Amino acid sequence: MTKIGKYIFCAICLYNSSISSWGGDNFFQGKTYSDRDIPITTLISFSDRKIRFEENDFDMNTSTVNEYQYRIDDTSGIRFLEYGTEYDKKMIVIGNKYIILLYDSDNDYIYKGYKRFGDTLPDLFGFIDFFSTQSSLKERTKNGIKVYGAENLSISSLPNPWVEGETGDGIGVEINIDLIKEESSTYYLYFSNGYVSYSRPDLYKKNNRVKKIRISDNASDNYIDVTIPDTPDLFKIDINNVIGLKGMTMTILEVYPGTIYNDTCINYIGAFISYDGRTH
Repeated sequence: MTKIGKYIFCAICLYNSSISSWGGDNFFQGKTYSDRDIPITTLISFSDRKIRFEENDFDMNTSTVNEYQYRIDDTSGIRFLEYGTEYDKKMIVIGNKYIILLYDSDNDYIYKGYKRFGDTLPDLFGFIDFFSTQSSLKERTKNGIKVYGAENLSISSLPNPWVEGETGDGIGVEINIDLIKEESSTYYLYFSNGYVSYSRPDLYKKNNRVKKIRISDNASDNYIDVTIPDTPDLFKIDINNVIGLKGMTMTILEVYPGTIYNDTCINYIGAFISYDGRTH
């Protein structure tokens, strides 16, 4: 990706990991996820290189099950899960051991599931529109000027990253998080790194990704430094010791360098916020 005035074809990039091609230590292996939809609930399970889709219709009292072999192709730097009788279907997988998002070629997630814990489920998480910054890349395209603004941090569809707009690598750029602490509340951020795309997974490695950030309480001297893994998978950040009454500031301290471009990208940032037991 280039700065203003230069032309490229843009998409999102995904995941430079140590997982070996066609396998590896995937967070979802051996787990079952539920989308919690009612009256039709879909469970997806992973075991023994098999993916199992179970759709339960509680109104009709019916259940449909389909099971396929699957394999992982991450040779391009993005985790694609391929399945079907001839591995002719594929999805992007983003998540962690508690939450999973599956994306198809339309770049919108087709499934958001939560890991089951016995008969219970973990709390929900969502996407929050609390971000602002003075640094965003503006890029000229054949359709006009495209802005990779802070609002993209709240968008879960692909490819919609925030990209810093500096002439260098973006170290020192600040993102404001207008999230105010309330009593009896619990707060976590879920950080998805890089520029992530179904059609152009190569752009993940070609662009910078965030390596280290500082999150500071705007009302005190409290801060935490956090090292971010080089993956778009959801990385959980505990912000309960730095969230205050005047919001927070996230500062980029280090980056993973891209192989081609010097633009630093964040896919999106989700959040867990529980107010007196009510999750948002």
